[in-house]
Amino acid sequence: MSTISDEIVPPEPLPELTTSNPILIPLVPMTDEVEEVCVANSECFSDGDCFGGRCQGVFVGTCTCNCFSFMMCASDKGCGGLKGSCNLKNYKCDCLKAYSKNGFLSFFHALGSFCNSRKCNGANTKDACFGMPCHAGRCSC
Repeated sequence: MSTISDEIVPPEPLPELTTSNPILIPLVPMTDEVEEVCVANSECFSDGDCFGGRCQGVFVGTCTCNCFSFMMCASDKGCGGLKGSCNLKNYKCDCLKAYSKNGFLSFFHALGSFCNSRKCNGANTKDACFGMPCHAGRCSC
């Protein structure tokens, strides 16, 4: 049976760095090329995000319409993100007014021409989706 020695061994001192004995560090060549491979189950907004795989899901790459009128809110975030949807006078979501402010003639106009049909890519949701999220899918490789 071995025992741990109580004796403390000091580490070897580092050599003094001078021009006569420089420390050499091997360099690894850097490239700008990044290997693009499909990563199973990673978030995607189109097949192009999956690098040879498929982006699967419901309404992938389109804007959600998850603003619910009359919900309590402190900001537009509480109303699904729709720009101008939180009424700060009564702290309730007013989605119909917000859709109108964002250029839609009515809620039904938004449903038909925007909800689950306007294209987005995850990076442009503030503009393309008026602050609401973009439907994401998952890569299948």
